[in-house]
Amino acid sequence: MREQDRHKKTFHLGELLPRVLERIEKRAGGKLPVIAAKWPEMVGQEVARHTVPVQLQNGRLTVEVDDSVWMAELSRFHRGRMIDAVNGAFEKKSISTMSFRPKKSD
Repeated sequence: MREQDRHKKTFHLGELLPRVLERIEKRAGGKLPVIAAKWPEMVGQEVARHTVPVQLQNGRLTVEVDDSVWMAELSRFHRGRMIDAVNGAFEKKSISTMSFRPKKSD
């Protein structure tokens, strides 16, 4: 394809997003930075205010949570939805399980 023709072609966001996320993932050193950047969109603003994705290893996403009340709520009622939301942002399934732990105090 000639350089001029490449710039004239239109793309749908759905076509470009997986490629963009893949590039970000490669440059940033994995999926965790992508998940962290898109976290509020994935889980919602309210949940994002009380949580931080901190580790992704062997398909397990570890999320730090403000307190035990939030941890219990997310573990019991929202874990599946959150896993689906994260996986929905990638072409391939990124996580199979999610664990919660209290935020480390500074």
